Amino acid sequence: MKDRVKSIISEILDVPVDEIDDNGDIIEKYGADSLDVADLVLEFEEKFGFTVPDEEAIELRTVSKIVSYIQDNK
Repeated sequence: MKDRVKSIISEILDVPVDEIDDNGDIIEKYGADSLDVADLVLEFEEKFGFTVPDEEAIELRTVSKIVSYIQDNK
Protein backbone atom coordinates (compact mmCIF):
# COMPACT_ATOMS: atom_id res chain seq x y z
CA MET A 1 0.00 0.00 0.00
CA LYS A 2 2.83 2.38 0.83
CA ASP A 3 4.20 2.02 -2.71
CA ARG A 4 0.78 2.87 -4.19
CA VAL A 5 0.55 5.98 -1.97
CA LYS A 6 4.04 7.08 -3.03
CA SER A 7 3.17 6.48 -6.68
CA ILE A 8 0.06 8.67 -6.42
CA ILE A 9 2.02 11.44 -4.68
CA SER A 10 4.74 11.19 -7.33
CA GLU A 11 2.24 11.45 -10.17
CA ILE A 12 0.28 14.41 -8.78
CA LEU A 13 3.22 16.39 -7.40
CA ASP A 14 5.67 15.47 -10.19
CA VAL A 15 8.27 14.26 -7.69
CA PRO A 16 10.34 11.14 -8.43
CA VAL A 17 9.03 8.23 -6.38
CA ASP A 18 12.50 7.44 -5.04
CA GLU A 19 12.71 10.94 -3.51
CA ILE A 20 9.52 10.51 -1.46
CA ASP A 21 10.24 9.39 2.08
CA ASP A 22 7.74 8.12 4.63
CA ASN A 23 7.87 11.20 6.85
CA GLY A 24 8.41 13.95 4.30
CA ASP A 25 5.71 16.61 4.55
CA ILE A 26 3.93 16.89 1.20
CA ILE A 27 3.47 20.63 1.63
CA GLU A 28 6.79 21.67 3.15
CA LYS A 29 9.13 19.16 1.49
CA TYR A 30 7.44 18.52 -1.86
CA GLY A 31 5.78 21.89 -2.47
CA ALA A 32 2.13 20.81 -2.58
CA ASP A 33 -0.46 23.59 -2.41
CA SER A 34 -4.08 23.32 -1.27
CA LEU A 35 -5.24 22.26 -4.73
CA ASP A 36 -2.60 19.52 -4.85
CA VAL A 37 -3.73 18.28 -1.43
CA ALA A 38 -7.35 18.19 -2.62
CA ASP A 39 -6.29 16.25 -5.73
CA LEU A 40 -4.32 13.79 -3.60
CA VAL A 41 -7.23 13.24 -1.22
CA LEU A 42 -9.63 12.65 -4.11
CA GLU A 43 -7.24 10.18 -5.68
CA PHE A 44 -6.73 8.30 -2.40
CA GLU A 45 -10.49 8.16 -1.88
CA GLU A 46 -11.01 6.75 -5.37
CA LYS A 47 -8.14 4.26 -5.30
CA PHE A 48 -8.69 2.98 -1.76
CA GLY A 49 -12.47 3.29 -1.43
CA PHE A 50 -13.03 5.59 1.53
CA THR A 51 -14.01 9.20 2.21
CA VAL A 52 -11.91 11.76 4.08
CA PRO A 53 -13.80 14.55 5.87
CA ASP A 54 -12.35 17.98 5.05
CA GLU A 55 -11.28 18.61 8.65
CA GLU A 56 -9.18 15.40 8.60
CA ALA A 57 -7.66 15.88 5.15
CA ILE A 58 -5.26 18.58 6.34
CA GLU A 59 -3.64 16.09 8.71
CA LEU A 60 -2.68 13.72 5.87
CA ARG A 61 0.68 15.31 5.12
CA THR A 62 3.12 12.37 5.14
CA VAL A 63 3.15 8.92 3.56
CA SER A 64 3.12 7.36 7.04
CA LYS A 65 0.03 9.33 8.11
CA ILE A 66 -1.75 8.59 4.83
CA VAL A 67 -1.06 4.84 5.05
CA SER A 68 -2.18 4.74 8.69
CA TYR A 69 -5.37 6.63 7.83
CA ILE A 70 -6.17 4.26 4.98
CA GLN A 71 -5.57 1.20 7.17
CA ASP A 72 -7.74 2.60 9.94
CA ASN A 73 -10.61 3.65 7.66
CA LYS A 74 -10.82 0.96 5.01
